[in-house]
Amino acid sequence: LYTRQNRNKEATELFRLISMDAYLLKDTNLMCSILVYYAEQLATVNQLDLAIQKTEEALKLMLKSSDKHGLLATLGMHARNLEKKKRYREASEVRLEMLELQKKLFNEESQKEFQELETKYKVKNIEQEKINLSNENELKQIELEKTKTHQQLLIAIFSSILFLTLAATAIYLFWKKSIEKQKQAAQQQKVLESVIETQEKERIRIAKELHDGIVQS
Repeated sequence: LYTRQNRNKEATELFRLISMDAYLLKDTNLMCSILVYYAEQLATVNQLDLAIQKTEEALKLMLKSSDKHGLLATLGMHARNLEKKKRYREASEVRLEMLELQKKLFNEESQKEFQELETKYKVKNIEQEKINLSNENELKQIELEKTKTHQQLLIAIFSSILFLTLAATAIYLFWKKSIEKQKQAAQQQKVLESVIETQEKERIRIAKELHDGIVQS
């Protein structure tokens, strides 16, 4: 309610108190949820350092749990907070970690779906064989369904691999761009320092000439 009313100060304080209660209760899932919402509220009021600290605490707790989807969401928020803080290298590392976790989740879910499809197909195949063992047309239909299911699975796997590849490429390009920005900033700093140094030398030279002219007079 505070958040919806843009009463950010009250919302932040409330999240802080709830997080303390969660720690006292030693409820890991509750602590993770509160820390994530607390970090989101802190980022809203531009307290990015504290928001990053809270997402780091949430990540430590998430790593001990089996909620990989929750871990993925927390990593995403952590990466966004790092990017807002212009800590692009760390954000890129978190994005890569997210990509690895997405691959792992996809492999696990694909394997589970494949096993379910395989089990369903075996059951269906056995039933069809028992009922229509003498019917050649029905046996051909079963083979056709098997081929179609296999093709659909291959298409799904190929599409997912393509998506993950594109995502990895995008993350790499983002990381490369951030490195280039850092290099440009460093070069600009060097140029500025060189200009300042040149101006200082010129000022000293002029002052010395004025001093020597006064002495000779």
